[in-house]
Amino acid sequence: MINVKTVKENRSFTESDNKGTRYNSAEEWSDYLTAMKVFGLHEPSLIYIFDNATDARNALMGLDFIKEATDTHNLISTEIITFGYHGVENGKYLVRLRGCFLKYKIYQAAKATFTEHGGGFFFGIVFTHVGESRGE
Repeated sequence: MINVKTVKENRSFTESDNKGTRYNSAEEWSDYLTAMKVFGLHEPSLIYIFDNATDARNALMGLDFIKEATDTHNLISTEIITFGYHGVENGKYLVRLRGCFLKYKIYQAAKATFTEHGGGFFFGIVFTHVGESRGE
């Protein structure tokens, strides 16, 4: 009998497997957030801060749905989510997850994973029920 979980974990991923939207710079995130404000859209969001790019990238890769594409070495998402990491003025790095598919279970798992990888909580808001949000 084949263990389906093992087969999935050993699978390699390419850029074409990306279901998410990746932003790799503060400018890209700023443009995205500006567009969200213009259209009056609000989405769950989670931001953690890390000491360096390696820690930020490893924290994202600690999530089940974030993989490294074998063809480009970019991070990809197997879930429909907006994600990325980028440097900030003080030399630290922000890791961001955002989007309407950032459900409470994923939000909580990401908080635990980011903390395990040495991240510090920066900002978060998640919808716990339809029409109800919880900010931290």
